[in-house]
Parts: sequence; structure tokens; C-alpha cells
Amino acid sequence: MRVGTCKSWLRGELESSSSQPRGGLDMLFEPNESFRFSTGLSELAEAMAYAGWIVEGLGVLEVGIEQGEARWITPELLRVKGELLVLQSTPTGWETAKDLLRRALDEARRRRSIQEHQQEVIR
Repeated sequence: MRVGTCKSWLRGELESSSSQPRGGLDMLFEPNESFRFSTGLSELAEAMAYAGWIVEGLGVLEVGIEQGEARWITPELLRVKGELLVLQSTPTGWETAKDLLRRALDEARRRRSIQEHQQEVIR
């Protein structure tokens, strides 16, 4: 599923005023790395949260995090997941969100350090 297709699907879901997204979410779990690891995934989760589908947005992010541990997008997915947990306003959500945001920062710093080291080796 391409990002444009997914955005079109979500737009249709929002315009139809349905209270829950239909079966289109199942498409996210099909093997398709070109979509799953793109920045569109975090945008989709944020859009779902905005539409009131916070739990579904968290599910989308969880799949991306599990599948993309070695990918560059992981810190962004962790950050968005933390923000969605804050939106849920549960006592455990706040603590988990703080942990996720710290983890996102640590991971981003680690990846930056690796990148800087690789650039030094190339020079």
C-alpha cells in the first residue's frame, strides 16, 4: 500500500463520519516495507489520533517499531507513540510516554553518533 493510497483511504474514512476505521487498517500489516517504514506511518498515526482513533494509531506505530528496530525512522515512531499516549491521559500513559520520549532521544543521539563516525571514516 503506497502512502498516497493510504492517505486517500483515511480521507474517505474521515469523510464518511464512521466511528471506527474499516478493514483498511489490515493492509498496514501486509509485507510492504516501502510504506511501513516511511514517514507516512507517523503521519498516519497522528491523523488517526486527531480523528479520535488513538488506540488504532498506537497499533500502527507498534507494528512499525517492531518491524523497524534497525531503521532510521524508529526515533520518530517512538516520539509519536509517546505523544499519543499523552493524549490518552491515563496515569500509566504519562510515565510510559516519558520513557518513550527519552528512548527516542537516546536512539536519535546514538544514530547521529554512528553517522558522524561513518563520515569521519569516509574522510
